[in-house]
Amino acid sequence: MTKSLPQSLHRRLMAGVAGLAFCAVGTVGAAAADGLNNAEAEPKYAVGVAANFVRDFSKPFDAWGRKYKSDEYRAWLDEVDASGTPRTTVTRIYYPTAKGQGVAKGRAATTVPSPLPAAAEGEQISVAGLFLGDQDFAEMAFSTYGPQPVVEGIYQAYENAPVAEGAFPLIVMVHGLGGSIHTWASAAEYLAAQGYIVVTVALTSESGASPVFHDPDSAWAKGKSLDEIIGAYQLRVANSYSTVFANFFKYLYQFEGPVSFENMPDPSDLTPTPEGALRSGQLMADLFNQRVEDVASVIAEMKFLNAPKTECEVGLVQAGSSEPLCGMFTEHVDVEHVGVMGHSLGSMTAQAAAAFLGDVDTAVGFNNGMPRLWEPYGGIPCNPEEGRPAGVQKPFLQVIGSDDFFVHNVFRGIHGNLYRAAGGDPADNYPLADEQPWPTKDNPQPVARSAFNRATAEKMLVMFRDQGHGHTTDDQEGAFTPGHPLQGMRLPSTPDAAPEPYQIMGWIKDGKNDVYLPHLMRNYYLTNWFDWTLKGDEQARAALVNHPFDQGVQHLLEEGVSN
Repeated sequence: MTKSLPQSLHRRLMAGVAGLAFCAVGTVGAAAADGLNNAEAEPKYAVGVAANFVRDFSKPFDAWGRKYKSDEYRAWLDEVDASGTPRTTVTRIYYPTAKGQGVAKGRAATTVPSPLPAAAEGEQISVAGLFLGDQDFAEMAFSTYGPQPVVEGIYQAYENAPVAEGAFPLIVMVHGLGGSIHTWASAAEYLAAQGYIVVTVALTSESGASPVFHDPDSAWAKGKSLDEIIGAYQLRVANSYSTVFANFFKYLYQFEGPVSFENMPDPSDLTPTPEGALRSGQLMADLFNQRVEDVASVIAEMKFLNAPKTECEVGLVQAGSSEPLCGMFTEHVDVEHVGVMGHSLGSMTAQAAAAFLGDVDTAVGFNNGMPRLWEPYGGIPCNPEEGRPAGVQKPFLQVIGSDDFFVHNVFRGIHGNLYRAAGGDPADNYPLADEQPWPTKDNPQPVARSAFNRATAEKMLVMFRDQGHGHTTDDQEGAFTPGHPLQGMRLPSTPDAAPEPYQIMGWIKDGKNDVYLPHLMRNYYLTNWFDWTLKGDEQARAALVNHPFDQGVQHLLEEGVSN
């Protein structure tokens, strides 16, 4: 097995579309910029962080992968399952810690399980005793950005600092397709500083390269050589996000071969069938089954950690798992107030978790809504009174970008125009009428709006203007590099609703500092949404309605949020 890998997930996704990213924002005026000084809340706490491996011994290591990934991967899974290695979700727990109280004992933490040193191209990178000769692989596996920005201290949490006094609501943050445990790192730190315990996850199913074999309890990794461990990570990378796209074409079009956004097959080579649409939908429903199970396991783990130390230790030992964090979070996790949020595939996961997990009180989704055909567990039951499918029945905040080329390509390209050009009916993929319209400036993501329409509790649909797919996450290299005054360019992937020329939201001046606007806006809505839904803060509820972002934000729909 070769040890060389292509460029990181972000770089591959952005290949050929560099002109879409990191442009200066053009929709927030001077008056709005003057008001942005009040948009960011002052931190109430310093932030601690602890690494944790959540093991679910009732589940095989990767049931979805066994069904849908490559023959080579399935053969390797035979070995993993035979070793007794359970489903393992790698997590980082961000939490409030008292300022000046033991913080100095922790050190700045930026990766799991230890920071990557700066390394030039071709140099070996040491990660918890593993020396990885391929820098691209190390970047994908253990950090969103790679070693240099990590060493420069982007993140400010401290490892294993003591938890502050009090109990804090729990938020689980879920990455998107091929994402990592770092997708939400800056948002997790921000919310922890506002008085939340926040867990970011790397899921076994299709995260870029979850460092799962750094688990000291990994039965499979014990006794394995360095080459075997590196080879396993590389095999998992090769069977992550690409598995979904390959199976889309396999099931939708009876086509097996390399595909990418830049090199789509000719429609004449494709044969769509309604049965293929159902199989493609089942592919995603099965994936969400596993993702929701993993969210449930994370919530259950935090309940264990909230228990007294002896009770925590006994419960985990009975489950066959060690837990060095027992006692650290005792009575600090407010397990009665739980939110789940995510980006892209993680947005849909949050929606499904809110629909199927009784512990979840609210959901937040960024850039993607759950198609009806992809709903897990046989689909969310229909609402008999209204005669339509029901959706999220908890308070639900949906945030979408006006210029999301990724969503456009997946839902209007692969499942829409290409399907039609090959002779199929896109309604095979979109059985609901409000999923089917072509995107417009006021409805750039019809599938997301359909999912929003099906939600039945308090809800808000917010559009960030001039925003692409990943700009609210930490998966954009420009998020921590001020500038990039590039002009947007029109590409085949550009949504038709985008004006020409158009720009992608990026950096602005707030009068004295450079501000990365997508993160500022993200933090504003997250803090106020969770302060309202999990803490009962009515001032936060009012702040959701009366935002300071001028025409940079458009509230498309809301029910039950305004007083």
